[in-house]
Amino acid sequence: MAATAALPAALLTVPVHADAPRSGGAAAAALCTVNGVPAFGTVINGTAGPDTIRCSFVGVTDTVNGLGGNDNISVVVNRGRVNGGNDNDVITVLDNNGGIVDGGAGFDVCSVNGGMKVNCEL
Repeated sequence: MAATAALPAALLTVPVHADAPRSGGAAAAALCTVNGVPAFGTVINGTAGPDTIRCSFVGVTDTVNGLGGNDNISVVVNRGRVNGGNDNDVITVLDNNGGIVDGGAGFDVCSVNGGMKVNCEL
């Protein structure tokens, strides 16, 4: 059963499944959009160019990769790993970050509350 969660105006609306953990629970596949296209799975990849990646949930065993380009990655709940990749990325985790945020190479701006943050210049 799927429901829809409305995110802040700056974010897109992505599906939220009833069985998705609400805080640090067992693994569930990441719920995201990549450049407006729904993406669901344990590994979410951007492209070699600039991407807009929006995720409502990234689980403990999930990874989101921006790859190349100046990416804008926004996550509501992160319990897994978010990697910006090469170039200059902006990564935002809106809820308390229970995972790892890695800006990667380039000048990266990471707005994260809690958790581990590496390779972020701001």
